[in-house]
Amino acid sequence: MIWATPDEVRTYLDVDQLPDGYPDDQLQRDIDRVTRLLAAKVVRFPALNEQDRPEDPEVRAHVIAAVAEQIKHARKLAADRAALDGALGGMADVLRAGGSISTKTLSASGASRSGSSGASQRAMDVENRLSLDTIDALVAAGMLGGSVAAW
Repeated sequence: MIWATPDEVRTYLDVDQLPDGYPDDQLQRDIDRVTRLLAAKVVRFPALNEQDRPEDPEVRAHVIAAVAEQIKHARKLAADRAALDGALGGMADVLRAGGSISTKTLSASGASRSGSSGASQRAMDVENRLSLDTIDALVAAGMLGGSVAAW
């Protein structure tokens, strides 16, 4: 199924969410990454036309919205991470790796090797979590919902 094209995502998102100079090849990689994420969470796929697109134009619009909203969400997470890295310097890496920092008497400890329960796993979980706007778009497209939890 073709979820969205770069032109459709550009049309959906405004300039503040996706700058004019954003390269098409990077946007296509973003679409591909989001498509893999969304396809793993979908409960029901829509009927497709001969171009491998959702047959119903309204469903197609919701699918495009879901992709664009998730790209917007990922770009916001990346911007927040960059701001945190700038404010904390190397401390952000310690936290992301599951370590901790205490400021009463400055100390830092590395991550435990006990598995994936640290900050790095939580950061990865956040990156793979669907935004509420993405979930709303998928529900409107009839691709999520019912008695099966998908997110």
